[in-house]
Amino acid sequence: MDTPPQHLTEIEVERLYGIPRRTLQMWRFQRRVLPFEKFGRLVRYRVADLERYAKEHLVSVDDT
Repeated sequence: MDTPPQHLTEIEVERLYGIPRRTLQMWRFQRRVLPFEKFGRLVRYRVADLERYAKEHLVSVDDT
């Protein structure tokens, strides 16, 4: 049984969340929006942080 990943690469974030890699790189350079972790030279984003970001930026649509 595979456990879901706890960290994602830029490519995985782009594919799953639609945030372009260039945007992630710019945010990282500016140290804003999403926290990230570095494992040596590898940059990874925690799934929990991405889920929180998605929830905070949810736009509700009024059904009326």
